[in-house]
Amino acid sequence: MPADGDRTLVPFLEMLYEELIAHSPAHPVILQNIVQILAASLGRAGGEPADSGAIPDRLRRVRRHIAGNLHRRIGQEELAGVAGLSNSHFSVIFTRHFGISPVHYLERQRMSLAAFLLADRQIPVFEVAGRVGYSDPLYFSRRFTRHFGKSPRAFRQQPGT
Repeated sequence: MPADGDRTLVPFLEMLYEELIAHSPAHPVILQNIVQILAASLGRAGGEPADSGAIPDRLRRVRRHIAGNLHRRIGQEELAGVAGLSNSHFSVIFTRHFGISPVHYLERQRMSLAAFLLADRQIPVFEVAGRVGYSDPLYFSRRFTRHFGKSPRAFRQQPGT
């Protein structure tokens, strides 16, 4: 695995290790979320290319960039720059390979991380919002509710979280 991938994996592996070692027994929802986010970071959750071709290195770089920068605002123009493509060409290529637009892929990754973070009841919702790149907690709450069908607070209070 390339060195860039190591930077992406280390935080998730550390979270997994911490959950397994520090908590006996480990919380199954937290473990499940860590594994899901780890899988997404490795590109498995992003789906295989719709055209059954290999994923170009430029799109692998984009996915690594997204995974490593979920905490801050990322625009499609920035992602196109990482890929070395024009904005419109990037959008077409990304959507063709992953079956989802770059903007929707980014939001899906943010929401997956938010769901994981919400399992820790010590982290306030406004802080979760900031950690997944939303400076406005109300906007984050609306996007989260649209994605999961329930507010972050209701999601946090459901059994098993």
